[in-house]
Amino acid sequence: MNTKDMEILDEWINQISLENSDSKKTRDNYERNIIQFCDVTKVSLSDIANEWNSIHTYGKEKVFGKKVRKLLRVFQTYLEKQDYTKATIGAKLVPIYSFFNRYLEANIRAILPQATVTYHNRPIEKHEIEAILGQSNLRNSLAYYLMLQGGLRPHTIARLKYKDIKEDYEANTIPLRIVVRKEIAKGKYANYYTFVGQETVNLLHRMLKTRETSGILNDECYIIQIRGTKANKSEHSNPKNYSQAFQKTAMKLKLQAKGTKGKPNKLRLYCLRKYFRNRASSSGLDYVHFWMGHKLKNNDEHYFDKDTVEVHRERYRKFVLPQVRIFESQVVYKKVMSKEDLVNFLNTEEGKEAISEIVNKEIQRAFNNAKTTELSNPKRTKTELTLFP
Repeated sequence: MNTKDMEILDEWINQISLENSDSKKTRDNYERNIIQFCDVTKVSLSDIANEWNSIHTYGKEKVFGKKVRKLLRVFQTYLEKQDYTKATIGAKLVPIYSFFNRYLEANIRAILPQATVTYHNRPIEKHEIEAILGQSNLRNSLAYYLMLQGGLRPHTIARLKYKDIKEDYEANTIPLRIVVRKEIAKGKYANYYTFVGQETVNLLHRMLKTRETSGILNDECYIIQIRGTKANKSEHSNPKNYSQAFQKTAMKLKLQAKGTKGKPNKLRLYCLRKYFRNRASSSGLDYVHFWMGHKLKNNDEHYFDKDTVEVHRERYRKFVLPQVRIFESQVVYKKVMSKEDLVNFLNTEEGKEAISEIVNKEIQRAFNNAKTTELSNPKRTKTELTLFP
């Protein structure tokens, strides 16, 4: 593409950004597809724009439209030969139609292939999640849990800041509310929030503990920081790293075979978000869609109650939390655990169950590892049990 073509491309993408969310991913996607279109069809954006702007009769408009549709068919045929799915072909054609219709205002009727989902993310089983978590470091485990229990996207997780969890985190409130700011939501369409359980909070405490004790934790700190001594603390982590780590671990555990080049694996990072979606559905689809950052259909967006946080929290506690708890036995870790807090917790049903479970496990462990000592009478033995070594 020549200099004039790049100027037109930049002008068009800036227009798209102003009319929609200014997403770098969207900008890169539009630019990549229009350049591919020009390379395949051997056309110049400046030549097309000049030709369209010189047209003043209806007859010439029809000729121009016929020419453009032919170029689009050439591009679509090329994409089909590359074995792209129909959904991908449609996604690549959308920016091209957008250029002609929104930038040139040429009114070219969009004809997109009917999208069908060819590659489905398969459901991930609980035992598979346990195995993957058992092989994952703190950073990746936290990212996985934020998807499992909160339904968050990797893009959003990488951009979460301390201020997004601060209120409930410092109040030791479970389920903990995570506020998703509009600027880190997909499409930047609206603010929303979701919740996570004790397992995720435990990982948050471990992740933030060093920064808390050193006094460098503030509202603008990213929850998951970039690794490395030379890392810029003002930058967020790369969400692709979570996906790569997930794939590597899944293959190491033989849960996922090596995929075919250009084809997505059936067991992917987004299977964790699917896990949340499937298990949270009993709370009501409108609630699930809201917690996952989806736009609600029809008038539901206007009538749905987004402001009564405690209603959402109780609904999550009742319907979702039991379904997204991965490990049944949990250690309750609080940011500040005073003697009074501990006594109060142990007096609750949950506290009594936790103590009973620990005692029963210790007794069972002691019997399993018991030492039998022979006494002077060969018919008698003494069994030694050691509890809480």
